[in-house]
Amino acid sequence: MDWSKRVNVVKGVAHTLSYLRHNCAPPIIHRDISSKNVLLSSEMEAHVSDFGTARFLKPGSSNWTAVAGTFGYIAPELLYTMAVTEKCDVYSCGVLTLKILMGSHPEELSSNVLEMNAGAGRESLELVKSVREGVDELPMLS
Repeated sequence: MDWSKRVNVVKGVAHTLSYLRHNCAPPIIHRDISSKNVLLSSEMEAHVSDFGTARFLKPGSSNWTAVAGTFGYIAPELLYTMAVTEKCDVYSCGVLTLKILMGSHPEELSSNVLEMNAGAGRESLELVKSVREGVDELPMLS
């Protein structure tokens, strides 16, 4: 998938989360933003699915809940506080963004870093360098 399509997918997910947060009353927290819950159309447009774990964000309420979501995408603070906030979806979206841009889950990337230190994984290191250098060339998400 080329860069423009990847960026378009990330923008689609981000716009969906923005809509759920700012255009719904009360705001909706998805709680399971992950690669398995983003469907792509034939035009590579992202559609967020599976609202089975979604919750309304109720002002003035503690918004406590049981942990829900996909392992590896769950915000660490949710595991400690059990309080649902929009930040939970933002964290999951960040993990998803890394997966889309890098082609693998960040957890897999961290194990590749260990391999790089041992002399393996040169291709991954070159990809990381090219992303860092090319990030200024990406169109802004607006």
